Amino acid sequence: MTPFLFYPVKDKINPTNLFGANPIEYKPLGQNGHPGNDYESITGTPLYCPVDGLARYNWDSLGGDGIWIKTTQQGQNYNIILWHMPTLSNSGIPTVANASQYPFQIKTDGNYYPVKAGQLLGYTDNSGYHPVGPSESTAQHLHLGVMPANENWAAQNPNNGYLGCVDPHPFYNGLFAEDIGKPPVVIPPPVIIPPLPAPLPPNPTPVQESNWLTSITNWLIKVLASLQK
Repeated sequence: MTPFLFYPVKDKINPTNLFGANPIEYKPLGQNGHPGNDYESITGTPLYCPVDGLARYNWDSLGGDGIWIKTTQQGQNYNIILWHMPTLSNSGIPTVANASQYPFQIKTDGNYYPVKAGQLLGYTDNSGYHPVGPSESTAQHLHLGVMPANENWAAQNPNNGYLGCVDPHPFYNGLFAEDIGKPPVVIPPPVIIPPLPAPLPPNPTPVQESNWLTSITNWLIKVLASLQK
């Protein structure tokens, strides 16, 4: 498989909550462990599309909001899940931003719309947090899940204990969606300064002085040439 997934944000992935981690915390949600990756993104972080496909706004019974992207790669269907974006409902929970503050950049009518890798989809937040009872979020972050899907776009393996999702890491191509279309950063080569000529000996002869001045002149010419490259 050729990796096809761009990183949707430039924040780092939380190393303590990788795929399959913390099974005790996820047992109340009916899961064997964490079903994806969590990016350490604060509320309002721009979220860029990680892959070409068809995207729609989605929500769940625990108050989580986000975007699902349908994409076919190398003959395989996948649902890419981007979760805990700002909520469309007025939850009344101070740690959850309303989508009016950080609006979705696709229509939120539940229909699928074409998207391209690198386009702005919206912003990260903490939807799905509840101060009491089952909660699918405990802090501001972005959740990313990869769900292999069948021809009807349902999970191929819905009973795997991870909502049909698999470890996202093998799918990342190592590039940031935000950087798509930007000119490459050109790093100039280092300036190499030639070493100074040896200093004059004590009580130099006129010939030694003349030779040293010639060496210094040649050294300055080389330095200027290096700085002009």
